[in-house]
Amino acid sequence: MEVHGRHADLRRAIRMSVESCCLGEYKIGLAVSGGVDSTIIANELNQLGIRNVSAFSVVLSGTEDGIRDLS
Repeated sequence: MEVHGRHADLRRAIRMSVESCCLGEYKIGLAVSGGVDSTIIANELNQLGIRNVSAFSVVLSGTEDGIRDLS
């Protein structure tokens, strides 16, 4: 299998996973870190038109890690 086919399979699997978590009327919580995984999930939620999402990031005092502005 070529790389493009694997990429498409991975995208489909991620989309299906995100969709399955968004069933019903429940509010979605997304922990964002600025890393690849939370960015991909946020993008999928956006592409799916899911707007009932609360995003949060944990920032430890005295560190530069985490996202401080989620607007």
